[in-house]
Amino acid sequence: MRRSIPAIAVLATLVLLSGCTGALGAGDSAQTAATDNRTVDVGATGAVSAQPDQAVVRVGVETRAGDAATARQQLADNVTQLRDALADVEGAQVRTNGYDIGQDYRRPPSEEEDPEPRYVARQSFEITINDTDKAGAVIDTAVANGANNVDNVEFTLSADRRDELEEQALEGAMDRARTKATTVAERADLTIEGVETVTTVDRGYRPYAAEMTATAATDGASTDIDSGPVTVTAQVQVTYEAAESA
Repeated sequence: MRRSIPAIAVLATLVLLSGCTGALGAGDSAQTAATDNRTVDVGATGAVSAQPDQAVVRVGVETRAGDAATARQQLADNVTQLRDALADVEGAQVRTNGYDIGQDYRRPPSEEEDPEPRYVARQSFEITINDTDKAGAVIDTAVANGANNVDNVEFTLSADRRDELEEQALEGAMDRARTKATTVAERADLTIEGVETVTTVDRGYRPYAAEMTATAATDGASTDIDSGPVTVTAQVQVTYEAAESA
């Protein structure tokens, strides 16, 4: 019995070493396979600019009174007049994007004592029109019919036009990504073989915000607002398969 114990110990040691040798071999094989899988990762942006085909005019109506009911009624009257007038502007789409009635405790300059709170009623509108040349006419019509605030004017793109330009921006981004990947691969003695993955990182557009340098004139002259190009952008992240150059 004493002579068989060392033999068993030696056998166990051999089995253990055999297992360790197999594990090391598998690890080396996996590392080599990972090294053979070469990729090039690049990010790129495409941008397309075009003339706008839509204008968005934001205006507001504000009334003040000693009580909330009177302020609300005056606002309703002015808003009705504004809507009726804008209905005559061909293609104008009007929607409310804000409504508020509240107290105003600000002291008028002529009053020395604390004034009684006055009530302010406000309603703001977003007017969209597909004929960008009519943006000035929309402002003139709004101001002449109850609007006492012109917030801003944006020249933008309709949904269909935006989708069309977005596709062009994506094409430009992919072309740019391919050029960048080829340049990187050549410097590393690699050749681009195909696309492994593509991810759209970001897409967007930047409307042209017109500065309000022109206002509705009191002498009958019309307001003229100049527009500018709208830019649509697209960003992609691309992983390319690569191989060592021959």
